[in-house]
Amino acid sequence: MPESKNESNTNVSSLNNTNLAKRLGVDASNLKKQMMKGEDKFLIYSASKDPDSFGWKYSQSEKLYYPVFN
Repeated sequence: MPESKNESNTNVSSLNNTNLAKRLGVDASNLKKQMMKGEDKFLIYSASKDPDSFGWKYSQSEKLYYPVFN
């Protein structure tokens, strides 16, 4: 029996730009544009696009995005 959508996405950790764009259903260049609008706006934007409504934050030092769980 296939996993439900929520079960398959609850183990999400860090993602690079390309993989987060795929998860959110946007292209990578749009993702970077949205990120440049500010961390708070990006958190809201990413949560609105994420299949599990996770917001995402970017780590400049690691060059990866991390989910923010409420």
